[in-house]
Amino acid sequence: MLIFRRLQNVILSMVFVGVSFLTPMGSAAEKIALDVNSVDWPPFFLDQKQTGQPGFARELLTLCINEPLYDVHFMQLPIKRTHHYMQTGQLDLAVYSYKPEREDFVWFGKEPMFHSEIGVAAKRDFIQPLKNEVDLEPWRIGYLAGLGLTPTLAVLLAGKKHQKQAFEDYSMESLFDQLLATPSRMDLVINSREALLWMSQLPNYQGKIKVLDFSIERKAYYLAVSKKSSKIKDPTEFLKQFDQCLQRIRAEGQYLRLLQNYQIQQR
Repeated sequence: MLIFRRLQNVILSMVFVGVSFLTPMGSAAEKIALDVNSVDWPPFFLDQKQTGQPGFARELLTLCINEPLYDVHFMQLPIKRTHHYMQTGQLDLAVYSYKPEREDFVWFGKEPMFHSEIGVAAKRDFIQPLKNEVDLEPWRIGYLAGLGLTPTLAVLLAGKKHQKQAFEDYSMESLFDQLLATPSRMDLVINSREALLWMSQLPNYQGKIKVLDFSIERKAYYLAVSKKSSKIKDPTEFLKQFDQCLQRIRAEGQYLRLLQNYQIQQR
């Protein structure tokens, strides 16, 4: 009987070890939850409940962040709060354009996720040609809070804001509604060109607002890891794997299909 019990314990131990080896590492219960910014920025970041689509950048993040190890949690945050949370480590990841001063609090990937331009929208009957930032001077301008500006544009808008000729808002819908109002509060709206194109095709604005064939600046956007993140133990390897995934889906054509799905024109 003693021999039988010992044999039974050995068999049970072997079964337990076998099950342990068959159970995949990094199961859902063991995944590391990463907090990622999700600013209101169509078509790169969208409200999936309203549009049925997550947005181009969100799809890239979901595709290329190592799924067996991490669970991606998107946080809907305004731009200014995103910067603060990345500095404090309350966010682990953000999608950023490169600025040298940001290297104080983030590590950047090397492969651009996408490019974006600063564009200009107007009512459909606007006919004045615009060739550079100086040509914006005569017009009343609305722009989104937190929008990255060139030095020239920042000075121009600061001066016009003092004269009550420039208006900062936190909502693209609000800016477009003010543009179309009678009397109109503004003549032009400045934002990401891709966002302007997306918004101008929505039912409330289609045929009423046009995006001018003029852009102010084109910037590349990268995945960035907060230096205060406690969840990503090897940021260099993490970003390397993400960059390799971007390269792979570009080579395989999946990246181009996503661009076409969101009607993004990368000029």
